[in-house]
Amino acid sequence: MSSLFLPLAYASFKSVYKIIIIIFTGFLLSCLGYYSHTSRKNISTLLVHCLMPSMLFTHLSFALNETTNRELVNHLWLPGYAIFHSCLGFTIAYITLKLYEKLIGRFNKDNTTAYTETNRSLYRALGLISVAFANSGAMPFGLIEALCHNVPSGTLGFSSAETCAKKGIGFVSLYLVILSPALWAFAPMMLKKEHAKRRRVSHTLANIQSITKDDSPTKEDFESGLSALMLDSSGDPPSFSYWERFKALPPPLLATFFGLFMGMTKLSRFYAPEDSILYPFITSPLEMIAGSAVPLSMINLGGAIEATWRSSGNFGPAVAPPMPKSLLSVIVISRLILVPAISISFTYFLLKFDVLPRDEPILLVVLMLESTPPLAFQIMNMIQLYCGQAEGAAAKIYLYEYGIAIFTMVAWLSLMLAII
Repeated sequence: MSSLFLPLAYASFKSVYKIIIIIFTGFLLSCLGYYSHTSRKNISTLLVHCLMPSMLFTHLSFALNETTNRELVNHLWLPGYAIFHSCLGFTIAYITLKLYEKLIGRFNKDNTTAYTETNRSLYRALGLISVAFANSGAMPFGLIEALCHNVPSGTLGFSSAETCAKKGIGFVSLYLVILSPALWAFAPMMLKKEHAKRRRVSHTLANIQSITKDDSPTKEDFESGLSALMLDSSGDPPSFSYWERFKALPPPLLATFFGLFMGMTKLSRFYAPEDSILYPFITSPLEMIAGSAVPLSMINLGGAIEATWRSSGNFGPAVAPPMPKSLLSVIVISRLILVPAISISFTYFLLKFDVLPRDEPILLVVLMLESTPPLAFQIMNMIQLYCGQAEGAAAKIYLYEYGIAIFTMVAWLSLMLAII
């Protein structure tokens, strides 16, 4: 194992290092004044409505096109682990955040942060999303490719590094079959809810400030005012047809569904790389568009981090200030330590009882690897699009998690190779 540690550490660092450099590019562009809040929001709109859908559609349809029905049944561990990791992360985040609120949060020891009830609700939502949904696409793709090309031949079950990388990336894509719809169905819903809540609170505070002391509202007035803001003029919630609700779904979620349909029905054979009839006309442009999604997301993230870094800290009621360091520590430990520790221990338990197949080391690596990355890039795009008030708080989570993940992922990957 000691002979593998240096190649493994190099492979892990090489992949994470690339991500840090691209994020720093966005940071630098923002420092030079080329990346404003409006620019970040426009880029997020482009990512969510065009680039991300292209990436998810191509990865899912290509992976399923190259997977036989028998292989798909044998590899049901991948979507199963996607559900397991999301539920595990959500549960751990819920428990740790509850404990934090009881033991630390109520004392509000961090004087730089207004730990109000409204901020606490948004922090809780960000914590739940951040711990439940890791970077399960961009970072694992790079890590698997780097591992296959840097560890000794045969370590991951293949004599060829190219074959190993292709198989591993296919496994990551199958993992995303479940995780991507879950992320795009759950996270925007929570963010939109918090956005509406902060807007209502800001609106209510503005109205309260305009009322004289003699006419100050009662608790009942405040509650009825909030309820009224959630209803239309008729007093009933607005209703939508099923088609309108379908069109209102996030484009990446729709792209995931279409990618699943095309891949499962094998209709993707008309444009998939291996046996494409229309390769130069459809596949090539789709791959080019999809390939720009991840680096542009990283650059956008770097700009958001820089904007938070130089912020003066004068946050109004509608904008959440950066999180307290104590709360950040809870989220980082939950995402980078607790979730991987439980997932890898569970995998080791399954291997001891021969439940998982030992003859596919790359599958085992992907199953365990998916529990170790920091939160997904796509979450920042969702925040910039659906809940811009949380951008500063989220950027600080990214800054801490991606900085610490350089070390934690190398350690976890070393443990994984020892297990398999």
